[in-house]
Amino acid sequence: MAIDTRYFSFQGIVSLGTAGANALEEYEVGNCPALSIDLTVETIEHTESWSGQRLTDLRLIKAKKASIKMTLESFSLDNLALGLYGQTASRAAGTVTAESLGTVQAGMVYPLANPVGVSSVVVKDGASATVPASQYELDATFGALKVLDTAGTTMPWTVDYAYGAAKNVAMFLAAPSARRLRLRGVNTAAGNAPVLVELHRVQFDPIKNLAMIQDDLGKLEFEGSVIADPTKAGDPALGMFGRVVMAG
Repeated sequence: MAIDTRYFSFQGIVSLGTAGANALEEYEVGNCPALSIDLTVETIEHTESWSGQRLTDLRLIKAKKASIKMTLESFSLDNLALGLYGQTASRAAGTVTAESLGTVQAGMVYPLANPVGVSSVVVKDGASATVPASQYELDATFGALKVLDTAGTTMPWTVDYAYGAAKNVAMFLAAPSARRLRLRGVNTAAGNAPVLVELHRVQFDPIKNLAMIQDDLGKLEFEGSVIADPTKAGDPALGMFGRVVMAG
């Protein structure tokens, strides 16, 4: 008797798109070291009452569920927006005149309203006199001033400066939407044979933890649900949750 030795160990490229029959565009999420699907059922079990042994004589499936876990290592704006329920925004380069820092104190740091790529900084005091550069320290990368000395100046201080273009993700501004997930994979236990996994509708929870300072590479840990797509009902080639496609 021949033993079936079709072992499997997958790697591949994961991409996400908007769920729906007419939505074809997807973006690749970057390195994905872990992706798994958990299938569960809720059941009702009936116990007979005639044999004297109270045997289970019926098991009825009440609900079928699928959940998903995904680990991403790419700190992209799209991945952050997915995990933070956020919206991405772009800011063009520009200039600011007379941004007020208020009444400043030596030793304190004052962030500017437009961080990233700050240049052409001119600090003035309340009498419109230019504050010498020796009395403050500029963090041009992140857009902040550290006040070193306030002697001989009047309050409030103001700042004229230029700033660079930037992008950001704002948290909890977007409602969660269903995504289509595709894994264009290879089975490394079978000579890198191609394997395609498609999930029609996936809805992720917000990421539970975004580690800001750590010794290892950061990871974005996603969990969510695979939701049935009623437009695929009765289609044996697709199924309402998804499918796994292999050659041959």
